[in-house]
Amino acid sequence: MRPDPSFAGRIYPPGPPYQVGREKLREFAAATGATVPACFDPAAAGALGYADVVAAPTFAVVIAQRAEAAYAADPAAGIDFSRVVHAEESIVLHRPIIAGDWLTPTLRVVGVRQRGAIAMVTTEVKLADPAGVPVASVTSVLAVRDAAPPADAVPPAALSAPPADAALPIPPADAAPPAALSAPPADAASLGAGPPERVPGVVGELNAGAGGLTSGAEWRAGDQLGPVEVSLTRADLVRYAGASGDFNPIHWSDAAARAAGLSGVIAHGMATMGYAIQFLVTRVGDPGAIAEYSARFVRPVPVPEGGAAQLHISGGIVAVVGAAATVNLTVESQGVRVLARTQAKIRLSG
Repeated sequence: MRPDPSFAGRIYPPGPPYQVGREKLREFAAATGATVPACFDPAAAGALGYADVVAAPTFAVVIAQRAEAAYAADPAAGIDFSRVVHAEESIVLHRPIIAGDWLTPTLRVVGVRQRGAIAMVTTEVKLADPAGVPVASVTSVLAVRDAAPPADAVPPAALSAPPADAALPIPPADAAPPAALSAPPADAASLGAGPPERVPGVVGELNAGAGGLTSGAEWRAGDQLGPVEVSLTRADLVRYAGASGDFNPIHWSDAAARAAGLSGVIAHGMATMGYAIQFLVTRVGDPGAIAEYSARFVRPVPVPEGGAAQLHISGGIVAVVGAAATVNLTVESQGVRVLARTQAKIRLSG
């Protein structure tokens, strides 16, 4: 069965509201290489004007994937995730996601186009607060193959699957979210919320204050940023799986990866994307500064058993208009680009 093109334009009913937890944000931030204190410490976030800790820029995908699972689970849709390759991802953050938020996802199937033996399926998930005000949107492009690839085929990007916990109970649709975010408790700073001394997988150059990546740096069009190196081990992949809910076994089992046509375990595409954006978050010093972020997945990142994969990340500032900057990122592994068309738009302060 192929994906049904008549689903294009279909809007699914809003999903149950998702309550954003402080500990979940800390867990996800650590799993994507964050070191900026506002991702962990309410006091540090408060100093930037936020009510509580701030989500890493790619966290919106965790909520969006729950909504996408409803589409994939619809038998009439014709989506077989054993034949899916994650092709592109785009995130728009109208404002940062903060611990304490209640966000309701609404899924729209943007398009279903057949290109020979591959169907390109585009979905958009919009996240809104209890008042219906847009907070974020996540657009995903999936390539769905007609048939399983031959045993020696290597997919162009990491396979995506709906989160394994997508069907677990979450707050009911009629749950009563709070009318407003609560301020962090007075003793929040005493909760042990600081970032780890070193997030596993991140080479020292990415740590806040190292390699020139400091808050308040001057941004000029034409300037080059980096490079930095990020090391990813299989332990890092397990950590990301737990934080994101993406337990696809190709990210931890060689047998499953080989059955999917890969040479072995590969990194999650969204983990790679998550680590890459931290390169910019660390420079600006504020995780809430990322307004837009997008990338195309073009090559998998193999992670050897007992070893590590290396990500080489650099960037170039292509435009600075008012208090906003646009940066193109280059993300490579083993000398080969693994993300393409990787761009972020940043809100600058001062």
